[in-house]
Amino acid sequence: MTLKILFFLIAVAVLFLTVIFKLIRKNYLPPSSALLWLLVGIIMLSIPLLHGLYRFIAFDLLGFNNATNIIYILSIGFLMLYSLYTTVKLKQSSNRIQMLISQLAISEAEIDQRLKNLEKKNKAIEILQR
Repeated sequence: MTLKILFFLIAVAVLFLTVIFKLIRKNYLPPSSALLWLLVGIIMLSIPLLHGLYRFIAFDLLGFNNATNIIYILSIGFLMLYSLYTTVKLKQSSNRIQMLISQLAISEAEIDQRLKNLEKKNKAIEILQR
């Protein structure tokens, strides 16, 4: 990698980590997501800093012709796992929302029933007072 590319990648990774830290500080990210995105930022920062290690893994251990292929494979794998994770979280949220809607409907029905009982009692009291 040329020196310009290394500095550019380091700057992008530091900027990414800075944004993540600001989102964490403002409490826009839940802790589980914050940890995941911090890990992504650290991996982004490690690519230019440890490019020799990634080259060794890609060429010597895995037999790739180009070291960038391992980064593409890892990125696609990460995106697939993150997509699966968000799908599971979305389904859990959907189930919670459905449960809350059901509980709200039951509570509204109970409130309506109690109001009707109160109205009946008030009418009975009015009749008795006459």
